Amino acid sequence: MSNSSPGWLETLAARPVWWRAARIALPVGLLQDCINQGDHWLRGDFSREVVAKSLLTPCVTLAVAFISAASTHRYFQSKS
Repeated sequence: MSNSSPGWLETLAARPVWWRAARIALPVGLLQDCINQGDHWLRGDFSREVVAKSLLTPCVTLAVAFISAASTHRYFQSKS
């Protein structure tokens, strides 16, 4: 890795990394929620577990998308 590569803290602060992760995670997380919890929603079953899973699914998707976007950002910054 070259010396011009940004550190992780710089990468965490990069707005393009967050935007890329959010653009990927929002539709994917919502689709996963619909697949995994949609039947509960349609029945009106809003137990603590269903609500927790409904909120955690997009968060996990965002974390995965963020790690990917941050790694890509660091890679391309080190090449320039």
